[in-house]
Amino acid sequence: MNQNVQRKDLNKIVIVTIAIFASFCLISLFRSILTQEKPHFDIPQTENKEIYLDYAGAAVYKNEQIDKFSNLLKNHFYCNTHSPNVCGLRSAEELRKARKLVLDFFSASNYEVVFTSGCTAALRLIGESYPFTNSSSFIFTEQNHNSVLGIREFAKLRGASFQSYSTFDDIETKVKTNTQTLFAYPAENNFDGEQYPLEWIDQIERHANWNCVLDAAAYVSHSPLNLTQHTPSFVTLSFYKIFGFPTGIGALLVRKDVITKLSPIYFGGGTVYSSLPQTDYKIFYSKAPKLEAGSLSIQTIVALQFGFEMIAKIGVTNIQKTTTVLATRLAHTLHSTKHQNGKNVFEIYGNFFTTKLQGPTVTFNVFNEKGEMYPTAKLNAFLREKKINVRTGCMCNPGSCLSAVGIDIQDYMSHMTGIQTDGLDPESCLDIVIGNKEAGAVRVSLGYATTQNDIVVLVNALQEFLQSNGWVGDIHLD
Repeated sequence: MNQNVQRKDLNKIVIVTIAIFASFCLISLFRSILTQEKPHFDIPQTENKEIYLDYAGAAVYKNEQIDKFSNLLKNHFYCNTHSPNVCGLRSAEELRKARKLVLDFFSASNYEVVFTSGCTAALRLIGESYPFTNSSSFIFTEQNHNSVLGIREFAKLRGASFQSYSTFDDIETKVKTNTQTLFAYPAENNFDGEQYPLEWIDQIERHANWNCVLDAAAYVSHSPLNLTQHTPSFVTLSFYKIFGFPTGIGALLVRKDVITKLSPIYFGGGTVYSSLPQTDYKIFYSKAPKLEAGSLSIQTIVALQFGFEMIAKIGVTNIQKTTTVLATRLAHTLHSTKHQNGKNVFEIYGNFFTTKLQGPTVTFNVFNEKGEMYPTAKLNAFLREKKINVRTGCMCNPGSCLSAVGIDIQDYMSHMTGIQTDGLDPESCLDIVIGNKEAGAVRVSLGYATTQNDIVVLVNALQEFLQSNGWVGDIHLD
């Protein structure tokens, strides 16, 4: 009896000791992150020493990646992988290695890698190839990127229905579960960094006729994605959002058991085993090649190895921890900043002040003491003068943007009706004002090379902007 009691007491002591040690380690990690002053990464340095806070747009590459890639091309020649000669076979082997790197990175042995020019091209390929009919459906959350919304055009062409939902709740009860259904959502909202449960994948995929598209572009830039834990039918991503270089290369990851569902309309070099010009005759290759029309950018693909190597040295979980701490501190600092009349200076979007999941993106708008919003274009121009890179606008995510700033979609459509787009460029969308509300915000997104000093520089710049507009106060980092 006494021995049992002693064992229980000993176990309690061990558990408490481990808990205290773990807490100490976590506190030490946070302190080391928050006191970091200089980046330990050999990244490109502009002559103006810019601060880069747009990792949701693209990551920063390391000089080491460029040096290794340059040396590789100086010593090895790569050519068309479709040519069965010495160079072609060498290039095909590098292509095979690159596919394996991608699969290993995402623990995705049950998937095929289809190389594309980016995440958008991967989503378009799904839309073109998915077997939509007049009895099938395309459903998606309203918080999706424009590139996901574009899939509905393919659904419409084939007579399929489409519907967006503001929340995931009750989706299964609102859609006929026995119909062929494609469901799409982002692992992370590119507008404000809000993350959504990966368990949704399991709920969707349990239906035999349902397939889930996971837009992982924003999420995988800072967080690990293990495709043995959750197995969507399709995953789309861009590699430059993970490690900066190369651009123009992304991937569609297709689960092996559903790749036969995809039937591309267009065929080109490398996609067909045989075809004839005289009649409607062609035989597609199976698996990934049938979806990779034309010669792949092999020089770009061989560069991926140096990006994966760089990320492996840093560790994705380390990036996740560091960026989370810095983003949380910034969000709480801005949230606690007040005008003399007690009104908030900043409105923060996303999940920082809830128990829901949140990525390292702080999206906000700035208001004067009367509650009037400062134009995002004005603030962006000020930050550009300070050599601080952020993103402003709706970030190609109209559902999240309009909901965040409180613009009714009917008012939005009425305002936009009749607008001529000839001669306009994407920057033109930064000044859409409806009533007293602007369709836009400021997005600060963090990545592997972001430091505490970067946050301090940004906060000081925001304080200077406010003071130049008559604000009396200081922003204190929490």
